[in-house]
Parts: sequence; C-alpha cells; structure tokens
Amino acid sequence: MRRSLEIFLGGPSSARELRRLLGEAYLESGQPVSDEQEDEFNRLLVDAAAGRIYLFRYKGEPAGFATVFFRQSVREGGRVAHFEDLFLRFQLRRLGLGQRMVRAVVQDLEAFGIVSVWSFTRRNAHVERLFELEHFERHPLNAFKRSRTLEDEE
Repeated sequence: MRRSLEIFLGGPSSARELRRLLGEAYLESGQPVSDEQEDEFNRLLVDAAAGRIYLFRYKGEPAGFATVFFRQSVREGGRVAHFEDLFLRFQLRRLGLGQRMVRAVVQDLEAFGIVSVWSFTRRNAHVERLFELEHFERHPLNAFKRSRTLEDEE
C-alpha cells in the first residue's frame, strides 16, 4: 500500500517537478519567479551545503515543496536551518498535510544534525498555528531587512 504523503529530497532528477510547483506557488502570491530566484532554487538542488529542497507527493502526485537554507551559528553551537518556503497546492489544504510536511522536514533535519530550525513567517494565523502545532516557539527576535539597491552597487 502506498503511503498517502511521501517526502523526497529534491535534486536534479526532480528539478522539473519542483520548478513547476515553485512557479505555481509564486503565481499564487501574485508574482512570477525571477531569474535570480530560479538560480537560487536551482543552487539548492545541487549544493548540499546551502540547504535542501523537499518535494512532497500525495497519493503519488506532486503536492508541494519546502525550501530550507543553512547557516552556522556560534550562539546555538552548530548548524541552523531556516524554512524559507512551504507550499502546499490549494486543493490539498485543510487536510492536515501541512503539519505532516513540517514534521517530516524537521525530523530529517534533526537526523542530519541540525541544532535548531527557524521559520520566519508573515502574519498569517494558519501558518503560525501550523508551526505552533509542531512545537515551534515564538521568539522575541525583531526582524529587520535591508535589500541591495542600485545605490549600493555604485
């Protein structure tokens, strides 16, 4: 009997399927995938030191993906992982699959030796609850972001 939700580590053999899901995810948010974003996505498919992409299939069909990137942390005493993208196709939401996706990724990362897993999310009650259900704790960290501008390149 086939398990209903399966997880696969993304790589060159699953690249086409993952790129299709990436495009679907970004279009849902109202923006196409830029060349720079696709380049970084492709890098995760082949550079194990940068992070991982996970492909999820539900009943044998592509269901979603997660991207996770790594960094070293002196404060935490080891390698840390950050969820960047977690996408589940619209028609598969509200079936408990998102929680199972997060759990599967965390289990894989812990087996890989990751000391902590972070997720920075926009305010969204469903996503916040999803991570809370998997024992993520709210952190008092203030988030700041500075993007490179044309002025920085001069």
